[in-house]
Amino acid sequence: MRRLAAEKNATPAQISLAWMISKKPYIVPIPGSRKVARIRENFEAGTIVLSAEEVANIDAQLDKVSTSSVFGGSPVKK
Repeated sequence: MRRLAAEKNATPAQISLAWMISKKPYIVPIPGSRKVARIRENFEAGTIVLSAEEVANIDAQLDKVSTSSVFGGSPVKK
């Protein structure tokens, strides 16, 4: 994420939001924020264009991470 963010002149958080937006047209991430700067950062994520290859690469990397690791080590209950 950091490498791709640097290539896109973006933050990792912006890449994450851009990735979610790229997945399906009906997926709408709703990030919370308490700071105006973060709200602007989140808004600007909508201008980042990810190629299908970049989205697939992020998907592939996420497939290697256990879901509980993504959510702070908490076990995921199904």
